Amino acid sequence: MTDALNTHASAWRMVDSGVPLAFVKELMALVEASPAIQGLIRMWDQEPDAQERAETLVALQELVEDNAHEPGARSAERLDDDDALLAERMAWKAHLRRLVDAHGGVSAVARRAGLPQPSLSRMLSTPSEPRAKTLMRLAAAMGVEVGALHPTEDEPEKNVVHLSEGYRAEVSYGELLFGVRSRPRRSWRGAR
Repeated sequence: MTDALNTHASAWRMVDSGVPLAFVKELMALVEASPAIQGLIRMWDQEPDAQERAETLVALQELVEDNAHEPGARSAERLDDDDALLAERMAWKAHLRRLVDAHGGVSAVARRAGLPQPSLSRMLSTPSEPRAKTLMRLAAAMGVEVGALHPTEDEPEKNVVHLSEGYRAEVSYGELLFGVRSRPRRSWRGAR
């Protein structure tokens, strides 16, 4: 019981120090399932050095992502075998970094996305593949479509469309996912 109270108190101190509330909520949802998260939260709270605290936040972000069980994440170790993929990934990360810088920089975008700033910095500087949830949060924080995060080879910068400027196609959710048009809606009012 005392450990749980201490962990909750540490979590509130994280929020008070500027760690996004959404991230702390994710941590607290996983505390029961992962004693490592509880230990790292307490370690963060007891650490006076800002750099060590930042590194602890990065470790916590990685644990949150590991516990999310989202398919498709690949580690940097598995990327080392394929130089072409690695070069492509780093070119994409450079594009993503330019996009982040154009929208206020790493700190501002991380704050708006509800991510710890060290985690976003690390994601931008390593070849690891970010999770879809992280990309959606980044796109929302920058006010762009998720597709804008991936440049086209022909015109990389023309791929950026702000949500307020974009064309909205009349397509159903099912058509986007499966390429199948939903049946047209029929009005039965006045039909005989």
